[in-house]
Amino acid sequence: MTEQNENPKQKKRAFDFFDKITKRIGKIKALVVIVGALVVAVLTYARQITTILKDMGIYTPPPCVEVVEVVIPPTIKYSEWEHMKITLKGRNNCSNQIGLYVSFLPQASSERRIVLRGPHEDYAECRLIASSREPKCWDPKKPIITGKGKWEWNVPPPHLEKLADPLPIEKISFNWYVYDFDAPDKPAIQTGTAIIEVQNDTTKTP
Repeated sequence: MTEQNENPKQKKRAFDFFDKITKRIGKIKALVVIVGALVVAVLTYARQITTILKDMGIYTPPPCVEVVEVVIPPTIKYSEWEHMKITLKGRNNCSNQIGLYVSFLPQASSERRIVLRGPHEDYAECRLIASSREPKCWDPKKPIITGKGKWEWNVPPPHLEKLADPLPIEKISFNWYVYDFDAPDKPAIQTGTAIIEVQNDTTKTP
């Protein structure tokens, strides 16, 4: 009798235990679903609020490509020009790949003993002033980075050509423009000017 009475009790306890576990699992699943729905709702409303603020001109999102620093050496030896590092540092705020190129335009000078040249002036269209917007006339790079994050790029310098015997130190003034490789017709992402003192270390002494 005792064993017969205990078995139903044990079965009931086991059933109650599994029932509790099942109910808890169900509650956890329901909680996960609720949290997921809340996250989706928050993201949806956040996008809608961002869109409204953008339309009102209150909020301006950061551009996909940012150039935060351009490092150009102030002095360089003529013999080391081709190995000079012009470093661009920036950030990609979008998930897509980005490609960039940098064009260089010399500033007007009364005496030009040394001049900047584009790297691909063997193309006829690259000898024109408008070629500063033509990606193939420079040295583009893609991808600079894939996905969001910081990036750094050592840009090849433009060519340097002697037109006459330079002075011991020549100052080269130029404008630089950073363009989106996939949208060269859009305004430059970043622009600036620079002056580099070129030390003429190639003059032969008698």
